[in-house]
Amino acid sequence: MIQLVVRHQVADFEKWHGFFKRFAAMRARYGVRSEQVFQSTDDPCNVTLIHSFDRLEDIQAIVTSPEIQAAIAEAGVVGAPSFWTVKSVD
Repeated sequence: MIQLVVRHQVADFEKWHGFFKRFAAMRARYGVRSEQVFQSTDDPCNVTLIHSFDRLEDIQAIVTSPEIQAAIAEAGVVGAPSFWTVKSVD
């Protein structure tokens, strides 16, 4: 498994979280196998996501997708998200 870690600021966590839940099927179409949502303990509008994928190509597709970019904007993400990929070594 390869993980995509995403970190971004949202204007309103509850609004964003509602959008996030509604777009689960869309993320699955892009190959998301599982996901976790984290809030900063200092700022509940600072969100970190970890999505698991089988293939790096699926991560590249979701990060560059106009459909996903539109959903991110509609959900109330403030500024540009940070993306990075990691894989388990154990």
